[in-house]
Amino acid sequence: ENGQAIIYAKESDEITRKLSLKSSEGGYKITIVRLPEKMHEVCANKLLKLLEEPPEQTVFLLVSEAPEMILPPILSRTQRFNIPKIEEADVAAALQQKFGVQPADSEAISHLANGNFIKALETIHLSEQLAGMGRERQKNFLEYCQRMIRENFIYNLHCKEMNYMTLPEQNFATRFAPFVNERNVMGIMDELSEAQRHIEQNV
Repeated sequence: ENGQAIIYAKESDEITRKLSLKSSEGGYKITIVRLPEKMHEVCANKLLKLLEEPPEQTVFLLVSEAPEMILPPILSRTQRFNIPKIEEADVAAALQQKFGVQPADSEAISHLANGNFIKALETIHLSEQLAGMGRERQKNFLEYCQRMIRENFIYNLHCKEMNYMTLPEQNFATRFAPFVNERNVMGIMDELSEAQRHIEQNV
C-alpha cells in the first residue's frame, strides 16, 4: 500500500522458525530472500548468524535489484552472481512462439520491456484487455488518457486553479506528473490522438 518496503525483524524470526523444521521429503531446504536491500538492520543482524552457519543442507538465495544497498555485514557473507537482462531478441521470440504476437509488435514490446519479461507480458495483456473493450470504450479510454496527460502536465506548474482532477486523480498525479514534461508531452498526445483516429477509421 502506501508504506515503505521494509523487511522487518519478525521476518527473520519466521525464517529461523521454518528452517528449524525438517524437510518434508529430505534433501535441501532453500530460502529465497527477495530484495535483501530492504532489510531492516535488526532483521539483518538476526540473519547474520544463520548466513554464517546455516543449518545442514540449507541454501540462501538473496535476490537483489540494488546489491550496492545491501548492508555490508550481509553482503560480506554472500557469493555474488550477476544475472544479465534477457536479450531483446529472446523476449521477442518468446512472445511470438508462446503468445502469437506479430514479429513487428513483439520487437517493439521487447525493446520497451528492456530485458524484463514480466513487463513484456503485462504489455500484451493490457493490449488484449483494451482490444476486448469495444470501439466506443476504447475511444473514451484514449480521450481520458489525453485529458490526464494534459492535467498532469499542468500539475507541474503548481497552479491548483488550473487543474480539474478528482482526489484519486490528484493522488495519482503526485507520482505520475514528474514523468510528463515539455520534452515529451506533445509526442505522447500525438500518439494518443493517432490511436483514436485509427479506431474511428476501423483500423
